[in-house]
Amino acid sequence: PMSGSAMIGDLPPLQAISKWSGAIAYVPQSVAVMGGSVRENVAYGISPHEIHDGLVSEALERAHLAEFLATHRDGLETIVGEDGARLSGGQRQRVSFARCILQNKKFIILDEPTSSVDTENARIMMDTINNLKGSHTIIIISHNYDAIKNVDYIFNLQEGKFINNTPKRKIQ
Repeated sequence: PMSGSAMIGDLPPLQAISKWSGAIAYVPQSVAVMGGSVRENVAYGISPHEIHDGLVSEALERAHLAEFLATHRDGLETIVGEDGARLSGGQRQRVSFARCILQNKKFIILDEPTSSVDTENARIMMDTINNLKGSHTIIIISHNYDAIKNVDYIFNLQEGKFINNTPKRKIQ
């Protein structure tokens, strides 16, 4: 920024990340998926001998990918292809979201979380995100009102400045 600052708590982002290492998850609009299995992609960053398939399956269920896996005989070992080529954009985004759920990050940043999914899957994903409220701090970056209609605060940016930034409803 040319002026001002962004803070997490009372700390600049880099200091917050250092202080609370592993507490922050970011689900980008364009998700990086490595060649390998669904299991490896969801459990990315977890040592192979520490991966619990039940927790991976639960994360996939919450990210609404379990139905997709049910159509593949290899289940968690279903190969996603080079850069996730065998997955749709929405499926890649949900793999990243499942990773976030599995790792139980307390601070989650979602960049256009429904941009690569159809209307029904967008509704389902937003239900999942809304169910995390109260146990996680979630920031949603979106141009889609349906993706943010149930949030506590909406901040609008125009030409790099915040405009019309008031609480949507009072937090109890």
